[in-house]
Order: sequence, then C-alpha cells, then structure tokens
Amino acid sequence: MKRYKISKFYIGIYSVCLICFLGFLIFIVDCIRKWGFDWATVVCLFVGIVSLIAGIYSVLFDFQFGSFTINSEGITMYVGLRKYRHIWGDFEAAGIVEVRTGQDRHTPFVWFSSHELTIYEKQTFLSKTRRNLQEIAFFQYDYDTFHEIMPNVPSRLSYQLLKDESLL
Repeated sequence: MKRYKISKFYIGIYSVCLICFLGFLIFIVDCIRKWGFDWATVVCLFVGIVSLIAGIYSVLFDFQFGSFTINSEGITMYVGLRKYRHIWGDFEAAGIVEVRTGQDRHTPFVWFSSHELTIYEKQTFLSKTRRNLQEIAFFQYDYDTFHEIMPNVPSRLSYQLLKDESLL
C-alpha cells in the first residue's frame, strides 16, 4: 500500500526551525566555550534546548510528519509512533475544510469523521483534530492524491467530498 503524507505545508517550516535552533545552540555553546558562563548565555542556552526539544517532539509525535494509507477497507493514519486504523463504517461524514495557515492563506484539508463537524470544529480544525485521532482522519488536500484515493472511498462519503471539492 502506498503511504501519503498527511501534510506537506508544515514539513518545510519545521525543518527550517529545527536547523535554526540547532545553529543557535551551536553558537551559544561556542560562546560559552570562549567566554564562559553568564546569566544571558545560560538563559539563551535554556531557551535553545527547550525549543529544540519541542521541535523534535513535534517531528516525532505530531501529525505534520505523519502519513496515511487508504484502501477499500478503510484509512490508517501513522502519527508519531502510533497507528490509528479506521474502517469506513466508523465514518458518518466527510468533507473538505479550508484551514487558515497564514494571514491571507488557506490550505484545504480532507476529513472523515464519526459525526458531522460543527462550524466551531471547522474553524479550529487542526488544533482540535490532532487530539481526537480516534474519531477523525484527515490529510491535506492535493489534487493528485485526492483523485488517486477516491476509488477506495465509499460512495456515501465520496459524494460529500466531491461536492466540497467543487467549491474549492
């Protein structure tokens, strides 16, 4: 089975941030080696280490670097070290929601859920769904990926998805 990325948008951002934090830590360690400790370098070192740990945690345990597979039986999401397997019967609703990813930028995400999402859930989509992967599956909309997986989606859900896609 082919694995698809859940999100392509965040990978570049997280990679750049991790590289910057690593460079920052190298710079601080070099400053400490040359001039010794003072409170400013201790604070900078602490912030750099916490930032690097938070970035690594996000890479290993959040959906940004996750993937999914899909077949005629259902969809499986691989997020961090966990696997969330859903059969198509688990889902009552599906759709495409536009998530605000920048000041004037929106990125569409395809979702499958055990219930119809409320307006509030759609507005706070990524912050709410990442905590509820037992009831929802989602991935960033990409034309090629979307049309490649559609033959595996049951007709009752594919109808909803195609309707939402026409609004994009």
